[in-house]
Amino acid sequence: MRLALDDGYRANPNFPALRLFADVIQDAIDLVQGARHANATTPSKPADVEAARALFDRRGWKQARVAFVAADAEVPLTAEDLERLAISAYMLALDDEYLSVLERAHRAHLPPEPRVAVDQAIEQRRPDLDLALAHGRP
Repeated sequence: MRLALDDGYRANPNFPALRLFADVIQDAIDLVQGARHANATTPSKPADVEAARALFDRRGWKQARVAFVAADAEVPLTAEDLERLAISAYMLALDDEYLSVLERAHRAHLPPEPRVAVDQAIEQRRPDLDLALAHGRP
């Protein structure tokens, strides 16, 4: 979904705050729509995660857990890889880790709330918004 804002407002130098506001709203829309698929499909570090997946597929629970934890320390794991890490922890009787990782996997499958997406978009553009407001531009 693209924000339907007249391109005249975007190009008009008399309305930089409006252009910036439109960009913030578009960023929020993109966050809400994009996050529905990003957690499930974006790999962490391909080599590390692939090795962990291979160990998991061979039922090398301890080695898979170590590899997933190492990969997760570098870049957050996808929801599916978090599930694999949780299963590995479960198979090793690490109940507390199993439950905490399973909670992370559950949250990773959920789309962000629209309000959270708007807050994130505003924070990303805060310096530009503050500057526009400080100069009293509309």
